[in-house]
Amino acid sequence: PLDVLVVKSPEDLRYLTGFHTIGDSGPQSLVIPREGKPFMVARLIEVDLVQKYTWLEQVWTCPDAGDIHKTFCEALRRMLPIDGQCAVGIQLDVISAAYHSRLRDFFDEFPKVVLRDGSRTVEDVRLEKSVFEQDLIRKASEMSEKAMASSLQAVRKDLLLSELHAHATQRLLAAGSEPPSYAPIVRTTDP
Repeated sequence: PLDVLVVKSPEDLRYLTGFHTIGDSGPQSLVIPREGKPFMVARLIEVDLVQKYTWLEQVWTCPDAGDIHKTFCEALRRMLPIDGQCAVGIQLDVISAAYHSRLRDFFDEFPKVVLRDGSRTVEDVRLEKSVFEQDLIRKASEMSEKAMASSLQAVRKDLLLSELHAHATQRLLAAGSEPPSYAPIVRTTDP
């Protein structure tokens, strides 16, 4: 079992907290301790979004030009037991080898802390859908089907792909969708 889980995946951050940003490749992290309240580490530019979209009470931050890794390490340093055994899971499948190396250097300060791969931890939980989640998936599918059917009907010889893309997005929003995490994909077979 893990004592702390560090969530880095944009999809899992959104699933767990509601947080989403166009800066998905950014260095934000959700830290979930077994004991105590979860908190987020994010660049200053993202703090308003954390407060707007999430239920989190605490955000560790640094100026956008600052070293977010140092901020992350300081946040963890304050919560990790110096002499006690502790297992920390990190989503290793979404971090670079260079970042993993920096994390290893940090965790070397805590000889009894064991770093584990927590990549599938949230995914495994997400596989079991509650009735509420199943209902939301059905509603989202209905919205998508309506928007895509309308978009297919809008196709004509002189229609630009950008116009079709705008049509599909507008129809999704008109159907009640939140702004999609990923825009509708519109492609052609023309050379």
